[in-house]
Amino acid sequence: MCRLKIQDAETMTKRALQQEIGGYEGARYDSRPHVVLLVCAGKSCYEVAGFWGHSLRTIQY
Repeated sequence: MCRLKIQDAETMTKRALQQEIGGYEGARYDSRPHVVLLVCAGKSCYEVAGFWGHSLRTIQY
């Protein structure tokens, strides 16, 4: 069995998450606990903002 390789996996993951978040009205609130957990796990606000496609100020608040 051959391992599947995705050329730009990080970008594809970001796009998939952003599409899922933007899929319905309440979806933007579903990401908040994940954002908090990432920051608590030691990720910087800059990293989390870039991953989720939010502004830095949004993550800081």
